[in-house]
Amino acid sequence: MVLPRPDDVQGKGERAWLQADADLQTWLSRRRRPHHHGVGPVYATRKILARTGMKISDFDIFEVNEAFACVVRYFVREMGIPEKDVWSKG
Repeated sequence: MVLPRPDDVQGKGERAWLQADADLQTWLSRRRRPHHHGVGPVYATRKILARTGMKISDFDIFEVNEAFACVVRYFVREMGIPEKDVWSKG
């Protein structure tokens, strides 16, 4: 979800056009079997990194959009990311 600053849309209604701060480089959608619940972010991240040629070190901060803390912990451990580099305010 992207939320604009009130000043960006005040008085513009539905015609407000906002400029993006980032570009979508690639994406991945994949179903996992129920007994593999929780490994999706690791699987997807590895695939995306391989597809783009990027490395974990190319990123400053990570946000794992997941409701269960165990999934985030698994992601951090498996990807070798320092916990300080995981966005904690999301």
